[in-house]
Amino acid sequence: MKKDTTLSIRLSKLELDIIRAEAKKAHLSQSDYVTQCCLGQQVVVMDGL
Repeated sequence: MKKDTTLSIRLSKLELDIIRAEAKKAHLSQSDYVTQCCLGQQVVVMDGL
């Protein structure tokens, strides 16, 4: 899907750090991670595979 719109939000440094860490752990970009979370899609991380 073509992504051609931007959403701006304000976060604390701690919130941004948590989002970055969770996205990295899920092997997703920050954009993909936040999009999946906001749309109610489950983000599953399987360590060791």
